Amino acid sequence: MASKLPEQQVVFGETSAGQMTNVNESIIPANSVQLGMNVDFDEEIGSAVGRPGTSIVGSQLVNNNTILGLSNFRDTDSTAHGLLAAVNASGDGSSVVFDVDASPATIVTGLTANARMRFLTFLDSILMINGNDEERSWNGATVVTTGGVFDLANIPSSNTVDVVEEFLDQVYVAGDTAQPDRLYFSSTPSSGSVSWTSGNGNLDVEPEDGGGGITALSKVPGYLLVFKERSMKRFNQQSAFPESLVNIGAPEQESVVKGGGLCGFYSASSRKTRGFYITDGGRPIPISHNRARNIKKWVDAIPQAYDANVSGIGTETYFLWSIGDVPVDGIAHTNVVVKWNRVLDQWSVRS
Repeated sequence: MASKLPEQQVVFGETSAGQMTNVNESIIPANSVQLGMNVDFDEEIGSAVGRPGTSIVGSQLVNNNTILGLSNFRDTDSTAHGLLAAVNASGDGSSVVFDVDASPATIVTGLTANARMRFLTFLDSILMINGNDEERSWNGATVVTTGGVFDLANIPSSNTVDVVEEFLDQVYVAGDTAQPDRLYFSSTPSSGSVSWTSGNGNLDVEPEDGGGGITALSKVPGYLLVFKERSMKRFNQQSAFPESLVNIGAPEQESVVKGGGLCGFYSASSRKTRGFYITDGGRPIPISHNRARNIKKWVDAIPQAYDANVSGIGTETYFLWSIGDVPVDGIAHTNVVVKWNRVLDQWSVRS
């Protein structure tokens, strides 16, 4: 007599698999949902818990203007911290940088309007770079416009490079419109600062690959990652690995984020590859599509005009991306953020 197999236990309302789309209902797991709007599935495993609300940090900076850059500056001995935000000034004739924690306080004025600001914290200072204005740094108390720990006066192609990263104690910049494939690097620190005139250099990252110019920089343990619009490279300070790691890239720096030893990014290189990926320095893995736990429906709804505005943040556990206003299943959703828990492999959506 054949033994009877135990029946699978189904717990109704259990949602530990999170949100999934584009999966046939005959195989979709019972513990998943088609839509998880404004809930978290990882606060209490198996339950959908309403996400926390939001509150303003300090006071409003400028009415009805978009943040152009945001960074949390933390120095080594904790004596000088600051949440920095770049935003168009009132009237939109220029942009400014605020120290939001200080009531807020304006620390830089007169910058180019609508120019995205990228930040890099290194050597207890934070570099501000936007591809239009002279680079500046801030140490928590004073704004430096020349010299300083970043050797500001000698940054190559000053006022035109617009992406920056630190890797193995050297500062890397790119985005020069005249040399779109060129990656510049500083020396390692000496006497508390880097140099762009001694121990520095540059390399052209495979100009013939058809990937476009350099759009973003990031890093994972062991590699500097160099993104173009349609390709991604890696560099270990000895070899530039001229062959493309993969023929997908990232449209802008803001969509490329780090967390938990991984790099996550949004790609709009082609219709079939459009979506979100993670990499540890190897071949990027799609996390939003071409897999069972996907949110392809939401990726497909991102307006093409918004591709260059997708922006994200990464932590040890989460990757989140803002994808703008998207219509899904005939419903218009505004200010949408997609959230992926990399530990539990769960997606949820916020609006």
